[in-house]
Amino acid sequence: MEKIKEFVEKGGFLFTTDWALLNILEKIFPEYVKYNQRPTGDDCVAVQVVDKNNKFLEGLFKADEEPIWWLESSSYPIYIVNEEKVKVLVKSMEMKEKYGEDPIVIIFNYGDGGTILHMTSHYYLQRAELRSERHKATAKNYVMNEMGFTAKDAEEINEELKDLTLGEAESAYSTTQFISNVIVEQQKKVELRKKEEEK
Repeated sequence: MEKIKEFVEKGGFLFTTDWALLNILEKIFPEYVKYNQRPTGDDCVAVQVVDKNNKFLEGLFKADEEPIWWLESSSYPIYIVNEEKVKVLVKSMEMKEKYGEDPIVIIFNYGDGGTILHMTSHYYLQRAELRSERHKATAKNYVMNEMGFTAKDAEEINEELKDLTLGEAESAYSTTQFISNVIVEQQKKVELRKKEEEK
């Protein structure tokens, strides 16, 4: 725990999910966040983007409908202790109604340029729940209408898309895009720090 704290304090980036809220964040940063002691069921909830301009969320959640987020069984809802320093990027009113807290993705800074990004449930376990007619449309519709693919481009990957619904494609894309954004933004931060140190 001390090594993680020191890493973040010196400008490191810590990306955690789900149970790390209790087992890491609450132990190292108890003045920021904690687990509310109300574990979720195996559930899906609609989410709302709070900060659409955040670089980590760039290219995600373009549709008018609310995206669906999978809460793995016994996910840990996030209770924010310090509302001034902890920023909510994505929330869920449905999550709050069911489990007492609405944050889904949060971020806060610590020490000398350190950043902590935490999300409820595991990003690599996202699954799609088909709640609307839009979600049940084909994945080909998604890549053409919402990702800007031409008909020719969509046809080239049609074999990979043929058994997927729009909801499944959207879930897979948003997960991949989110991780890509995190990596790119952190790399920019590292490069900026290197340039400052060289001065």
